[in-house]
Amino acid sequence: MQAGVNGGFVVSPYQDIFKQSLYMSFFTVLIPIGAYTIHSGSSAVVALVSYIFLSFWVPCAYVGMEGAAFGTSDQRISRTAYSVAWLVAMAVLAGLIKYGSLFWQGYGFWNWPTVGRDLVFMALMYINLCVNLSLAYLFSRLFGRRQGR
Repeated sequence: MQAGVNGGFVVSPYQDIFKQSLYMSFFTVLIPIGAYTIHSGSSAVVALVSYIFLSFWVPCAYVGMEGAAFGTSDQRISRTAYSVAWLVAMAVLAGLIKYGSLFWQGYGFWNWPTVGRDLVFMALMYINLCVNLSLAYLFSRLFGRRQGR
């Protein structure tokens, strides 16, 4: 992928995706973490359901907006590409949970303070958002529109 120059800084589409993912994380990460800390008992389920819902709809709504472009060449991501990327990422995650070794249960992670675990989960949710948007960008370049705005 070709990087452009914007105000003296080289900005690749992936750098822009990581930056814009950080902004989207205020909605897709903080709301589920807030749901987790507010509710008692079923808090993990509330956080999971809200994260699944928000991790799909917030970026999908964003990439469909007129001004949503990545990199200095204003590359776009289609909603279809994001939907496919999200489904692929969720299928891989579900496969890892169902068939993968749950090695993390044996370690002291669950003995960490709540703040430490929350920070790890927040980082993982941000990484998941970056991966979803990066895959969607790749799918858009391979199978969709090849131009910017």
